[in-house]
Amino acid sequence: MRHAGAQRLALAVGLTAGFGVAQASATGAVDPGWLRWLDVGSYFIAAGLGALVIHLLAIKRRLQHKIGIGHVEIARTEDQLAHDRRRLGAIFDNAVVGIALSSPDGRYTEVNAHFARMLGYSEAEICARSNVDITFGDDIPISRERLDALIAGEIRSYTIDKRFIRKDGSTFWASISAAPIRRDGGQIEQVICVVQDIDERKFAEERLQRILFELPIATLIVDASRRITHRSAKFAALFGYTPDDVAALHDWLPLAYPDPAYRDHAIKTGSQMVAVSRQSGHASGPVELRVRCKDGAEKTIEFHYVDLLDQGIWMMNDVTEQHEMEDATRAINEHLMERLGEINGLQEQLRKQAIHDALTGLYNRRYLDEMLDRELARSRREGPPLTIIMLDIDHFKKLNDTYGHPAGDKVLKSLADLLLRNSRAEDIPCRYGGEEFLLVLPNMSRHDALARAEQWRHEFETMRIAFAGITMKSTISIGIATFPEHGQTQSALIEAADKALYAAKHNGRNRVEVSAS
Repeated sequence: MRHAGAQRLALAVGLTAGFGVAQASATGAVDPGWLRWLDVGSYFIAAGLGALVIHLLAIKRRLQHKIGIGHVEIARTEDQLAHDRRRLGAIFDNAVVGIALSSPDGRYTEVNAHFARMLGYSEAEICARSNVDITFGDDIPISRERLDALIAGEIRSYTIDKRFIRKDGSTFWASISAAPIRRDGGQIEQVICVVQDIDERKFAEERLQRILFELPIATLIVDASRRITHRSAKFAALFGYTPDDVAALHDWLPLAYPDPAYRDHAIKTGSQMVAVSRQSGHASGPVELRVRCKDGAEKTIEFHYVDLLDQGIWMMNDVTEQHEMEDATRAINEHLMERLGEINGLQEQLRKQAIHDALTGLYNRRYLDEMLDRELARSRREGPPLTIIMLDIDHFKKLNDTYGHPAGDKVLKSLADLLLRNSRAEDIPCRYGGEEFLLVLPNMSRHDALARAEQWRHEFETMRIAFAGITMKSTISIGIATFPEHGQTQSALIEAADKALYAAKHNGRNRVEVSAS
């Protein structure tokens, strides 16, 4: 420390002397020999100071550069976080399904408006209750069992169907998908539940089961894995096989068709009937096959098949003694056709519910994922252009807050109708979620898609929407991405369109942006 102090003192003295000599030199008052001695010292002092100054300037520039980069990165990160928070908030508030957050013990901490409307409570009232308080008594054990298994780490997530109790005491069926939200240390902090009302689906399924059970012919319902889920009383009466004998089709086939060659024929015939019904959306048959009964008797059976998405219905009628049963068969067929009409109607209803958004009538995310993959594969194989357009209603949350959710639903339907009216037969308009829509446009270039998007934007901007005595208007922001320039995969293409949509929002809304990637 003393040495460093001496150095600083010497440097200060040298600098002071140098400064004094420089002043005296200017006036000619210094001895030349003394001046030369000081010139040498001043040289080294100046050299040291110059190097020090250069080093300090370099450090300063580096610090300024790093600080500048840090500010840019922080600002960019904050903008992205703010954007993500807004999007997550909009999804939570405007989701067409119920969303609820609960503590590990099952007490609700936060719910969205849709979930509150489903139950008839306010959001605050639900948050004062637990999962058990609003669950139908018979369904509490399975609900507790699944939640306990999730908290214990035995399962990563679960989906169950159960009944909720509304505020007015009525019940409804819902499908609940639950997953944990963990802290950094891995402990479960909350459980997020997505709740979808399936009351109509359950009603349709129960009605369908009653119809099938009452049919005066043998009936089997099989699931996608060919397990028998339901059977009519007539099936056991006709063939003699009980549920213990036959739990799935692979149990029945060796019993009904003991001859291997004929069994192969029966399996091939059945596969063809399934394919016909699946493609046409109607019942296939009749087809006649010889079937061995449990008592060893062999009967000629007339088969019909109806495909219901993830289930199939086999209907079997004994035609062995056809000549003695003509009148009965005629009555059975008339009854069957009436019931098949109801079944086809229920089938069409279930099929439409499976791929369409209930509010807007547009295709849903499930159908989008399937069809976009298919169109991308076709574009890779055959080379036609493929463009997707993502659009979002500007300030939709403010509109909901101002006029209410029914008014918001009216705006969503109006936009969906506009898109449907102005889409080609091959276009795939989908509701992507909340107030976001996504359209898949096969065989359409970026230039044509831009013109189409501008047309939609302009028409929606000038549209006036009447609801409950008020007139509303809004605008949309649009992002466009084209395969393969902006993405090679489904996720990459959607991300590019989403970024373009964000750019349209960022640049003032009510505009169209093409992906820059």
